[in-house]
Amino acid sequence: MTSPPAPHVEHGTLALGRQLGQGGQGSVHQVLNKKINRADSGGWDVVYKEYNSTVLPQLDATALELAVALLVEPGFGEGQWLCEKTAWPAAVVRRQGQTCGFLMRAVPDRFQFMLRSLAGSGTGTQRLANLEYLLNDDAYVAGIGLTISDRDRLALLADLAATLTRLHRIGITVGDLSPKNLLFATAPRPECFLIDCDAMMLRGRTVLPQAETPDWQLPAGEP
Repeated sequence: MTSPPAPHVEHGTLALGRQLGQGGQGSVHQVLNKKINRADSGGWDVVYKEYNSTVLPQLDATALELAVALLVEPGFGEGQWLCEKTAWPAAVVRRQGQTCGFLMRAVPDRFQFMLRSLAGSGTGTQRLANLEYLLNDDAYVAGIGLTISDRDRLALLADLAATLTRLHRIGITVGDLSPKNLLFATAPRPECFLIDCDAMMLRGRTVLPQAETPDWQLPAGEP
């Protein structure tokens, strides 16, 4: 059976909101006029990742197409789960026929929190709940507005291990695994959510050359 083509969106049809983030490979923006999975309470919000012009020559557009097409691949029963646990690419975005980025699910609210100032001033700012916050001592974690128990931490690690196992089972390898790319929630239950999914390897192919977060690379001698 022939797989359906990967969904495509023309850049000019996107109503973009504010920029949400900026990284070495590109920037992430709100999308005001698109949703995915409309069967679930009207759909999930999406965001747009636009690649920097400097990385486009290294972009494997076919690998991105394959990643997006995975969600609609006949017989692939993991699409719903994949989009519940990761910000997996959901549509290829093109500008005048050239791939320039992709749409993905916006991070669900439960994986965000209001970051309080340790000085106690201001009302706080909404931030992604990156796992890196939990690498600090308990006083710091509580001071910035996070509440997490030792039981929550263990349950979170168990969920991460189960998620990675399931990803590997369906042919997805997480290359750049770091606290910056892992989000967490404690309610209604401890769980993780993975971002930067275009850095993952699908069935041996990657969208861009593999990169590693500084100080989170494999130890010398490891395969």
